[in-house]
Amino acid sequence: MSAIDPRRSLALLKPEVELLTERIARLTPEELDRASNLAQWSVTDLAVHVTRVCDSINLAVQRAMVGDRTPAFGEAARPREAEIRATGPQGWAEHGRACCQRIIETVSGLTDEQLGRYTFPHPFGERSVRWFCTQLLTEVGFHRWDLGYSLGQRGPLPEALGAYVLPFMLDRDEPVFAARRTLGGHEVYTLVSDGGSWKITVTPEGTTSEPVTTPEGSVISATPGWLSVAVYGRVRVDQPPFAVTGPADAARRFAAIFGPRG
Repeated sequence: MSAIDPRRSLALLKPEVELLTERIARLTPEELDRASNLAQWSVTDLAVHVTRVCDSINLAVQRAMVGDRTPAFGEAARPREAEIRATGPQGWAEHGRACCQRIIETVSGLTDEQLGRYTFPHPFGERSVRWFCTQLLTEVGFHRWDLGYSLGQRGPLPEALGAYVLPFMLDRDEPVFAARRTLGGHEVYTLVSDGGSWKITVTPEGTTSEPVTTPEGSVISATPGWLSVAVYGRVRVDQPPFAVTGPADAARRFAAIFGPRG
């Protein structure tokens, strides 16, 4: 189980949601039609997606509380995404804020034991309400970064947020990237930042991660804000501010697994 505090995650979520939804509400028709940094997605698609993620995680939390196993992700979420899309930027902003506030209120009434006991199926596997709190922060934080990047901003994820979510994303027992795999053989990388070091092992069966003190394989170093967006597949590591040691093609091979490939 991740040592990250879900209540701290929700405290960090509140300003992220406000910044995200305030910008979504101000999107102009021209901005909505722009291509986003995510392949084949417009800014509209991006804004609808992050709103639907907030909706799905809220449904997951509320259903976990009562033992309702009705799916909230994947194909089950497509009708909700279509409904959300029809409400427009102001509707997306209001709904995203409302979903996050509902989660915060629900979690405030739970004990630490209940946060771990109540669970719900996610595409990554069975996950607790405790996990969903930080997954929501991660989704909102990175998609706010996506929105800013799509509209011309350049820079890392906020450094404090990157340092906070990296241990969550690279948790040994519930890694966010377990489904990433190679076509054959295995790859080993060590990610190094101010917040720690993690060994990532990628095989045809999937990806595992663990904290380490001694680097193994190719080493990728950067500040937490940059390293987090790289491992999330948003930027390549073959340029400053990253430092890569290992084979000459290490950055290319890392991008082939985690992205982006362009």
